[in-house]
Amino acid sequence: MDAKQVLVERVEDRSVEDSIGFAVSRERESQGLTTTQLAKKVGISQAQISRLENGKQGFRSGTLERVAKALDIQLLVPYGLATS
Repeated sequence: MDAKQVLVERVEDRSVEDSIGFAVSRERESQGLTTTQLAKKVGISQAQISRLENGKQGFRSGTLERVAKALDIQLLVPYGLATS
């Protein structure tokens, strides 16, 4: 089965990192996972997942790929969002 595509939408007055973090948080919650469970699947700390979801820390591309793989999703970031 192909990964679910998740569109990252701009969170009003927030950075692209905040918007990506919000999309990850929303998808994690829809799958019934806690931040601790996701962190274990990704191989990083729960605190790091929390910081990423809350936009307090940017995603490195490798970390973002591992998070997406753990959630079985493909994040779609519109060009305008990524460049604004």
